[in-house]
Amino acid sequence: MFLPRNIRLVPAPLAAWTDYTPTGPWADGTVVVRNSDGVGFTYSASLNALTINPNISYIVKNANNFEITNLPTPTNTGDAANKAYVDAHSGGGGLADAPSDGNHYARFNATWANIDEVYMRWVPYTGTSQPFLKQDLTRDGDWTMVANKDTTTRPAPQPSGSEEDLLPIWTPTTPSAVGTYTVYNEWTINTAGWIDQYGVDIHNRNTGQQHVITLQVNGVVKDTFTTTPNAAMLYWHDITPILVLSGAVIRVTLQITSGGNNFWYQQTGLFATAPTYCSLAVGSKDGAAAGTTAYGCHLLFTPGAASPDWDVVAYGGAAAGGGGGLTDAPADGTTYGRLNNAWASVPVPATTTPGMDGTGAAGVAVTYSRGDHVHPTDTTRAPLASPAFTGTPTSPTPASADSSTNISTTAFVKAQGYLIANQSITLSGNVTGSGTTAITTTIAASAVTNAMHANVAAYTLNGNATGASAAPTNFTIGGLTAKTTPVATDQLLLQDNAASGALKSVPWSSLPSGGGGIIDIKSQIFTATGTYTPSAGMVFVVVEAVGGGGGGGGMAGSGANTAQSAGGGGAGAYSRSLFSAATIGSSQAVTIGAAGLGGAAGNNTGGSGGTTSLGSLLTAPGGSGGGGGPIGNCGVGGVAGTGNVVNAPGAPGGGGIYAMVAGMIVPSGVGGSGQFGSGGVSSYGNGSTVAGSAGLGYGAGGSGASTQGVAAATTAAGGAGTAGKLIITEYCTV
Repeated sequence: MFLPRNIRLVPAPLAAWTDYTPTGPWADGTVVVRNSDGVGFTYSASLNALTINPNISYIVKNANNFEITNLPTPTNTGDAANKAYVDAHSGGGGLADAPSDGNHYARFNATWANIDEVYMRWVPYTGTSQPFLKQDLTRDGDWTMVANKDTTTRPAPQPSGSEEDLLPIWTPTTPSAVGTYTVYNEWTINTAGWIDQYGVDIHNRNTGQQHVITLQVNGVVKDTFTTTPNAAMLYWHDITPILVLSGAVIRVTLQITSGGNNFWYQQTGLFATAPTYCSLAVGSKDGAAAGTTAYGCHLLFTPGAASPDWDVVAYGGAAAGGGGGLTDAPADGTTYGRLNNAWASVPVPATTTPGMDGTGAAGVAVTYSRGDHVHPTDTTRAPLASPAFTGTPTSPTPASADSSTNISTTAFVKAQGYLIANQSITLSGNVTGSGTTAITTTIAASAVTNAMHANVAAYTLNGNATGASAAPTNFTIGGLTAKTTPVATDQLLLQDNAASGALKSVPWSSLPSGGGGIIDIKSQIFTATGTYTPSAGMVFVVVEAVGGGGGGGGMAGSGANTAQSAGGGGAGAYSRSLFSAATIGSSQAVTIGAAGLGGAAGNNTGGSGGTTSLGSLLTAPGGSGGGGGPIGNCGVGGVAGTGNVVNAPGAPGGGGIYAMVAGMIVPSGVGGSGQFGSGGVSSYGNGSTVAGSAGLGYGAGGSGASTQGVAAATTAAGGAGTAGKLIITEYCTV
């Protein structure tokens, strides 16, 4: 028992005197020690109490217990604490509490440590609104994610639209040049999303060449790879998805280094209109200023949003952290691989010198020969290359008529009946002469005829095409030195059929257009409104145009036991004309007919396509929109336009159908197809209302919507038509 200072013990009554030493009764001021616990006290006769500091605190004995009364507030380390002091200092001398900031803490090195920052755990994903702690790992679909805070948001990014190749459908040309070239396409994204593939078009003339392809985001290289393809293809490269924000600038670059001719794909003006999900797209070759010309670089982009509470760890493959992996291979110094679902030792390269040729044997070693191993030379045998035989080597004697590369023996040589002395030889016929060791020959007059000449390759001339006296040779016209800019005094060789096929010369200046005629054909393709400016040397043009396609009709629900469909939009009209340079003039305005919008959701008619035109010289009207439900009329094709060669009306779209037969499903009207595009395919409502499909290409109509067995409030829109197109083919001179 321990009693601090300022305590007095009041007996009630005092314990038996025999419990103290010395035993009582005591005189005033006697110091005694209680035998049961060895505590010392001073006796006060006036109080009849054992006391340390009189009149302050008391330990009162009640029955067999002691009770402390009137305990003062402690001031020293060894003082007893009263209830008021304990209440005011709960945990007195204890730790300050951990921070209250939403994180989890534990004690580490005498301080509070944020355990959310020092460990991870695998939490299987079960569904939306699932709670996660900071640093939790999970897998949502193909996405392996880690939480950067406590959250209930969904881990995986969610798409808001379909994945698109940001290089649109195109009709590229294939220029070529000698040596290295570098091309890139660059897109400015107008919506957030992610990239999981990029690639390039491999030209069949570039197979076997090294291709270096690089992906950059906002000027930072995110991925690069090198390949040497052996076939023409669209080559895609998979990557862990990269999340990008709206406004991100993404570039795909292709570089080919070679000393020979290399080819590339390009389409001028393709990026005049920004592709889907983009506010801007440009292309460039060999460091030139970026413009609207597109090159064969591709990028797959998916629009969508990601929770800021999650970071990407991996994409694709099996989920991590699931356990159940393979038992590790034995740790015995041997290299192992997997064979038939079991660990099997992998052969290692031999470290001994290979043996020389000898008696054949299968061998028992489990090591393999290195690719650069060398057998020691057997100096007792002649080498295969240029052997030097000794002794009297023999060889099989070939037949006397043998003319192969077999070794000739002396027996073979003698069997040929070769001459053993010079004999006189006399020549006769067109070439005459005689002699033994030498013959002087004479060619008879007029003996050499065309029939005696050796055959020459097709379309080959024989003569002297040089600027000095020389023996005749065979040559082709294409093999002669080219003159790229003929002048008026230059001469051409021709056959004058009016003069019995006589060969004559004609001066360059007398040919049409000052020489050369039409020697270059070019084309300008318009898919957006603009201005046509003729190329230099244009003589005449062929213009083809198609108007915009009409949109398909919309649809409302048909009700029970009824199937209905809307009509498809008509195709734009097609016109073809031939114009001279004088008719075209310095330029002509080009208007591209707009695509007809699909009918709004409900029984609404689709929009009509616009008219495509070249100034006032040619028009190709657009197709009409398809009728909306319940029985949509077909959209009429564009009426015949104005041109001087062909003016063909557009094909109509398909009509809608109304059927009151339980369970019957009817197709919607297809979109009208034209010269440059295919109409949208039919939709089929089966217990639902289904939207029409958009047309494809240019000048095609969209299909109508369809419904079956649902309420009128269930609506769908018709498919949109496609815009018109104008192609100008130029025939030029230089």
